[in-house]
Amino acid sequence: SLNTLFLSLLLLLLLRVEEGGRQAALTLTNESFPLTPPSPPRAAENTRRPQQ
Repeated sequence: SLNTLFLSLLLLLLLRVEEGGRQAALTLTNESFPLTPPSPPRAAENTRRPQQ
């Protein structure tokens, strides 16, 4: 159905953003919403990953 296709495309877009601009997106999010802490899973993942 159309809903499934739309959700699939949205997921693909999110995955692409995760791969390509994880750090940039995090920085933008923190600058735009300084009072909102990143979600625990993402924060833990950033701690494990070496900075590029």
